[in-house]
Amino acid sequence: TAAFPVLAGYWQELAGPARAATEAAPAAAAGPAPGWPPTPAGVPGDNRQAVEYAVQCGDAAWPRDVRRYADAVRADRGRFPDDAGRSANITPCAFWRSPVAPPVRITASGPRNVLILQNRRDPATPWASGHGARLALGGRAALITADAGGHEVIGRNRCATAIALRYLVADSTRLPGDHSCPADPSPPAA
Repeated sequence: TAAFPVLAGYWQELAGPARAATEAAPAAAAGPAPGWPPTPAGVPGDNRQAVEYAVQCGDAAWPRDVRRYADAVRADRGRFPDDAGRSANITPCAFWRSPVAPPVRITASGPRNVLILQNRRDPATPWASGHGARLALGGRAALITADAGGHEVIGRNRCATAIALRYLVADSTRLPGDHSCPADPSPPAA
């Protein structure tokens, strides 16, 4: 969420009457200034983590038995020593209230308006997950794959940024087709 003001600035620049969004998108993809994203004044330092927990914990009911997590950590330390069981450890989700609504069922029925941006080597959300979402959504979606690592796509890969901003700013009535974007020889600044 801290990046939203920067992203909004890109969109405002692209929507300006002086130039067409398709010409401005590569310039906007050049990347933000060092130190991005800035921490907005008055926002607690743990805001990002709190929002992440709110989404993850609110999406599904999590096991509440502390011993179950301890057993999973012990098992994972042997199977995945580089992680030391961290991924299986307990989180606030074990103590979160149960979700108030059933999970949303993803289907191919509905309008063609879902744009999925996915890095090829994202450690947090693997490419297979983005591709799986694309398959589940069928003709409603387009998958833009960036030959890049990391978790963020917009502002990190010029080709994918240009396609996304063209759709989001210039012509949201015409979803692009699936597209693979090459790696940037010199990626935008983080």
